[in-house]
Amino acid sequence: MTEVLDADDFVITVCDSAHEELAGAGQVHWSVPDPVRSGTDAAFDAAFEDLAARIHGLAPHVTER
Repeated sequence: MTEVLDADDFVITVCDSAHEELAGAGQVHWSVPDPVRSGTDAAFDAAFEDLAARIHGLAPHVTER
């Protein structure tokens, strides 16, 4: 991660394993169920809708520096 992250990057982890492995590099963690585990279209749709709603809610609060 150190090779690709810039000081102004805002990192959101959505996988519990990634959150643990990054040890605090992510400023925000959204625990989103992995749709691969069930493998259904509905699971992928639910994950997409969950992330889209969270991004939509966060976007107005994020500004360029």
